[in-house]
Amino acid sequence: MKRYTYIWVLSFCLGCVGGPENLSEPFVPEVRLLTEQTEFVAGSEIILQFETTAKSPPLLLLENALGSTLIAPESQDSSIQFTLPGPYAQKAGLSRWKLIYSQQEVLSGQLNIGSAQEEQPLLEAYLGPPSLMAGDEDFAMLAVIPTDRFDNPLKGKWPITLRQYKEDSEQSSQFFTQDLLAWKLINSTRQSGPLFVSANTEQSQSKELQTFVYPANPLDFEISLELIHNYADGNQIMQLSTSVLKDAYGNTVSDGTLVEFHISTDSGSKLGCTGTTIKGVAQSKMLHPEQASEWEISAYVAGAAKSNSLTVNFEAVFDDFGLKTSKNGRVLRVGPIKSYLGQIIPDGFQVVLNVSNEDNVTETFTTTTRNGYARFELDPDAYPPDQYQLELISGGVIKNISHTVDE
Repeated sequence: MKRYTYIWVLSFCLGCVGGPENLSEPFVPEVRLLTEQTEFVAGSEIILQFETTAKSPPLLLLENALGSTLIAPESQDSSIQFTLPGPYAQKAGLSRWKLIYSQQEVLSGQLNIGSAQEEQPLLEAYLGPPSLMAGDEDFAMLAVIPTDRFDNPLKGKWPITLRQYKEDSEQSSQFFTQDLLAWKLINSTRQSGPLFVSANTEQSQSKELQTFVYPANPLDFEISLELIHNYADGNQIMQLSTSVLKDAYGNTVSDGTLVEFHISTDSGSKLGCTGTTIKGVAQSKMLHPEQASEWEISAYVAGAAKSNSLTVNFEAVFDDFGLKTSKNGRVLRVGPIKSYLGQIIPDGFQVVLNVSNEDNVTETFTTTTRNGYARFELDPDAYPPDQYQLELISGGVIKNISHTVDE
């Protein structure tokens, strides 16, 4: 038994000797690139061929401007080869590759793909901004890129002919590409309207491009008004109009230009209304006031132009009105209120009542007329029997009354 124990211990020790050296190292195959060419033309067939001792086929990781992709090999008798997919073979520029075996990089390299040589290049043309302001300061930029059929920019100094058309006038000029790109500034015109542009070479043409020249800021302008009458009846409408708004080059301003009408009254109030231009003219309307007043009217295009100033005087339509009360004094009936021809004032005319007690506490009530009359009723809970001071205001006419309220 003791003999067997020694044999077992000896076997265990011999098995432990050199243990780390017996761990298997990862297999790294030998790989050699057989393809010597590193310069290719976009669109051509690009094949990378390798000779390897790998037990299983490695994969090719390809990276370029399109992104990254893994390519499986095509096996041959003594080598493997990888064919670049069409989109990657058509993209000009630097491409980097790595040969991957068992998730390890065993070889890497790079290749350069040049643009296809075209007898008739394609033209990528861009024009912006889409709108300009009339005058001598604003401008647009035309950018032109000659490309091959795979949309790769072409090297070289390509002559580009610029042609532009505006209102029966045509101009042309020539410029050249530099660092793959050709560009030219196109000045705005003094006349508003569409500006058409194209870029051409001897063999190729761009599509039609367009920018629109809008009128510049308007100059100062005139305003006018139309009145059916000048009575302050709170019913008729006054129409305000501008002259045709134009810029310094005679262009009528764009439709939709906002015009603000400002009105100052002799009582210190500020009123306003707005209008937008149609064919250069802006219009707005204002309701007549309800009492005699003087208005001073002007108009503005914010930050750009202003108008002349007009003054209009409105006459009062009445100088007095009647008042009837109930027996207990709680119901007040104001009227009839008559207009400038003696007719009943239009419905909706404002009447104001101020009620003050002996402590000079005032409460204000406001109503409007109907069929020429306005009606107020004093609440018994708020106004017990007493003597009150009433102030009635309508159409600028003020009546002060000492009024008794009974049960």
